Amino acid sequence: MTDDQTALALIREHAIDCLIWFSRRPVPEALLRAPTLGVWRYCFGGGTDSDGRWSCLEEISQDAHVINIRLVRLVAGAGEVLRKAVVGTVRRSYRATLTAATSAAAHLLAQACVEHQRTASSGASREQVIIEHHQRKAHMARQAVSAAMKMLRYRVEWMLRWATISEQWTLGVVDRPIADCLDDDFLKTVRFVATDKAHYLADGFGWVRDGRRFVLCEQYDYKANRGLIVWLELDAQANIVTGPKPALDIDVHASYPYLFNHDGKMYCCPEAWESGSLALWEAIDPPAVWRQWGEILPDVPAIDPVVFHHDGLWWLLCGREDDQPHEKLYGYYAETPSGPWRPHELNPLTIDVRCARSAGTPFRHDGHLYRPGQDCSRTYGGRLCITRVTQLSPDHFAEEVVRTIDAPSGTDFPDGIHTISPFGDGTLIDAKRWQLSPRGFWLKARKLLAQLRWTNRSEDRKSP
Repeated sequence: MTDDQTALALIREHAIDCLIWFSRRPVPEALLRAPTLGVWRYCFGGGTDSDGRWSCLEEISQDAHVINIRLVRLVAGAGEVLRKAVVGTVRRSYRATLTAATSAAAHLLAQACVEHQRTASSGASREQVIIEHHQRKAHMARQAVSAAMKMLRYRVEWMLRWATISEQWTLGVVDRPIADCLDDDFLKTVRFVATDKAHYLADGFGWVRDGRRFVLCEQYDYKANRGLIVWLELDAQANIVTGPKPALDIDVHASYPYLFNHDGKMYCCPEAWESGSLALWEAIDPPAVWRQWGEILPDVPAIDPVVFHHDGLWWLLCGREDDQPHEKLYGYYAETPSGPWRPHELNPLTIDVRCARSAGTPFRHDGHLYRPGQDCSRTYGGRLCITRVTQLSPDHFAEEVVRTIDAPSGTDFPDGIHTISPFGDGTLIDAKRWQLSPRGFWLKARKLLAQLRWTNRSEDRKSP
């Protein structure tokens, strides 16, 4: 009995639902029809690689910023796409790129299994890819050599940039409603807030009361190597009238003070992932006085959380610091903002470095729900990616990209944009620029050590 015959007998004996095919050779016709759900295969990069090892090298050797991953059902020389993901290439590290790709691939398999358990096949047409089963060894060897040389170059470049260049963010005000971000000329009249060299301002969320314009945001102190949640007041020309002054008393690095309203009260849900959980704050006498209501996602190091109401439920979307926050979006839902919050069955909902990470307040326009995301494929907070959410329920999630927004060129902050939120009848954004900062090397080294200590503490907590 051949290996294929043995496999066929085992499939029939154990009533196997699907077969995952990792070989580069074609699947025998008899095996294609044997499992109930067919034969599934991963396609990394261009489709020739079934386990990602060579595709990661290929993307690095070709200076690619992302690697595409698809889980397909094999049908007559092609593949019907069941789930797909896009992860960023860590061009200085093959190991990191492969780890990111295989982690995403594992999630795709879990999601596809959940979908098949819950619903029967709809019969709807699916995207198809052509499956190639050969790759010349000489070509693979050239890729490996090219990738090795480029990884060395990228690592040197990264070390030099890390040691000498820093990001500086600031807030910007646009006198147009947030839904106008769907227009091409949205940032044409943006006005930026002046900042000093010792700090930057980012992640702005604000409100207008009695004609006064208040903002909660992150103030990052380069010397202290820490972000604080502060409040400030702006005039109509985006000049600071009052502040920045402390707002939330959080004893770890804090950022992204997301605001929402419920039952006539204003709440804040800031990122403070070093605490290991996500807390909710209630406005007592805003902008200066806030009270911590309590933890709503214990044991979740949430990144860039957003909270909003949709179709009778409250939704919380965020990244996780412990699971590729640039690339994966996690979802939770509850009856009220205080919880209890239940994780979505399909978590992570989106695996795409070009749009997954939250970038501000979801909004509605012409009956549709839109979600701002970050495109981190080239740099952290490189640009905004606006998606239209087409399905959002405890059982389903789907979205489609409708618009990307680059930082405004020809301004003092042309190098990135990663937050957008409503501000009365206008909109708040933030934007960044790169600045030469040799002194920042020591500050960054301290930050790296702090992150390593937090990681070690997390591992200690997980140990029995």
